[in-house]
This record gives sequence, structure tokens and C-alpha cells, in this order.
Amino acid sequence: MRKQLGIPLDAPVLLTIGSAYKYDPVAGMNFFDTIRAILQEVSDAYLIAIGPQPDHPHWAALHHATAGRVMPLGEQPHLRPYHLAADVYVEGFPFGSFTAFLEAGLAGLPCVMAPPSCPILFRSDGRAIDQATTPLDMAEYVRGTVALLRNSARRRQLGHALAHDIAKSHCGTHWTAILTILKQQLPDQHHTHPLRRVARLPLAWEHYLPHCLPRQDYSSVDFAWQSALNLGLEPHIDFRLQREMVRARSNGGMITATPLSIPQIRGRDILVLMSTMWATQTLRLRNRLRHLRERL
Repeated sequence: MRKQLGIPLDAPVLLTIGSAYKYDPVAGMNFFDTIRAILQEVSDAYLIAIGPQPDHPHWAALHHATAGRVMPLGEQPHLRPYHLAADVYVEGFPFGSFTAFLEAGLAGLPCVMAPPSCPILFRSDGRAIDQATTPLDMAEYVRGTVALLRNSARRRQLGHALAHDIAKSHCGTHWTAILTILKQQLPDQHHTHPLRRVARLPLAWEHYLPHCLPRQDYSSVDFAWQSALNLGLEPHIDFRLQREMVRARSNGGMITATPLSIPQIRGRDILVLMSTMWATQTLRLRNRLRHLRERL
């Protein structure tokens, strides 16, 4: 693969994998500036990026700024050749790709995790990846990556340990055993406890969600509801919580789900949802009247 890409056989190579939008800068976190800093420190290093297209504005600019040492190759059906061509896997940010991270680690690559300024759920996390390099901040992300590129013995040591830990937790009989334990801990019946109101998310998350949610073409509630129906289950939605979710959205609150579409709701539940929608419109009208009074 190195020969096909025109990369010298003795050059240190970074690999990152993820959808293009996961690398778009947000809240002061700029993957492109970070990679540029790393390649300035290691002048013969390359970066292979699987997922982003070569004509993406950010990636095209970085490709030209590094004299072609950054190589966005778009989506690829087979990742094994790229794992073999790389020396270090770097997790993208502000949104990591945990599956890609596990696959790279399982292939024996040492991995550098996204820094803690990316909140949990937006970066890789878990007991199986303790052997990965965990930077405290962006500067340490650069230093840790540069150190791995310059130390082949350390790369082999960390890569071997990480592959062992991932296989132990996520593959074969080990994974089956963990899954069995989790199943045994599930209650025979599950009861929901409706919230009186929807709590706001942590501020750190609110920097990320506006960047992510507009890309979804479905509601997470809709998705869960339809998935349950497809499995032959009989899902129930607590409409007091649903009402609060609608109110939160109408007041500009950051929430992680949107109201269900009416075709999925039957019987008296339609009346509940309609009353909720009416209440929401009334609330919006009151807010507009208040703003008008303040202006006058």
C-alpha cells in the first residue's frame, strides 16, 4: 500500500479513520492544526485519512499545506492494507470513532486517544484501551504522537498490549462471557421512571451537539420506537416526558431527541400529543408577546 500511495517504506505513517464531519473544527478543537504541528515536528511523516474525500475543503487545504503528506482517501471497503501501512493510529476529534479505534488497536497499532476536552461519548473510552496513549491536552496530543513516531520499540510494545486487551474484551469467547454476565444482571421486567422535567446537558456537551444533531435525519426517539416495533416489541412512551421535551426545544434548551411523528401514535395518545403541541404554540406566543413588551 505504501508503494501504491508513493510513501517511502521507511517513513513514519499516521492513520486516522472517520466520517469527514467528525473532524470539522468546533469549540476551539482543530484536528487540522494539530496534524500540521505534528508533521512539522516529524518532517518525513505522513498521514493517511480514511473517510474524508480528497476534495473536502479542510482536507484539500491540509494536503497542499503539507506538500501532499496528508492523504485523504475517502471511504475504503477494506481497511487491512491501511492498518499494515501505518505505524500509529490517531483518533480524530472533536468526534472520535470508537469502532475504527478498536479495529486499529486490534490490528496491533499503537493508538493516541482524543484529549479529554472532547467529552466522554464523543471520544473512545473503556477498560480495553488502557494501553492507548491518553493525552491531557492538545499539546500533549502532539508530543505523544511525535514520541511514538520516533520510537519504533515503544510502538511495538504498546501495539501488542493494546491488541491483547481489545481481543480479551471485545472478541470471541471473552466477549461472549461478558455479554452473558450482562444479560444475567438484567431484571425480568423493566420499569421507567418519568422525569418531571428534562434536565439540560453539561455545558461541554452543548458545544458539541449543535455541530452533530443537524446531521441526523431522524429523531432518536423515532429511531428507538421504530426499532422496537421491528423487533416485535410493544414500546410505550411517557407523554409527560415527551411534553417536557417539546417545551425544552421551544425554549431553546439543548435536548437529544425530538417529538414523535403523529403516524406512530394511536388512540388517546394523539390527543395527548395534540394538547402538548397546542401548549407549545401558546408558550411560544407568550414569549413573543413578552419580547414585544420589552421592546416597547
